[in-house]
Amino acid sequence: MVEACISDGYTLIEETKNQCEELVVVLAYRWEGFIILKLKNKANAQNRAELFADTDENGLHINDIHTSASNTGNGSILMCCLLKIAVQEDIKRVYGELSSVDNDHFDRLEHFYSKFGFRIRFNEDRTEGQIELMLPNK
Repeated sequence: MVEACISDGYTLIEETKNQCEELVVVLAYRWEGFIILKLKNKANAQNRAELFADTDENGLHINDIHTSASNTGNGSILMCCLLKIAVQEDIKRVYGELSSVDNDHFDRLEHFYSKFGFRIRFNEDRTEGQIELMLPNK
């Protein structure tokens, strides 16, 4: 499983345990400013997560995060890895949008992003929003 991803151009960047004490690995794929982080559970192939981001003139833009299981810590593991990449590359701003597609779980998203220090702003109807984290200088 991991070996197949590495042969596809992914790099192993972390091996850790999630909140369920399951051993997981995080793999990164980089291409022309795009970053894909994949979390794979070594014991349960169905329990996985992915984070999609890209760099632009405004900073590091989070496009989407997918997790197959809630409350496992897999999304947090991916976010920690993404923020480490941002710090290593001296990126000052990490940002993204909260889509109306996700408005049924904005409370969970607000909790998730706020624990990493993101500023979260919703529109007046709380149907869309923005997230932003300013990182300190090296």
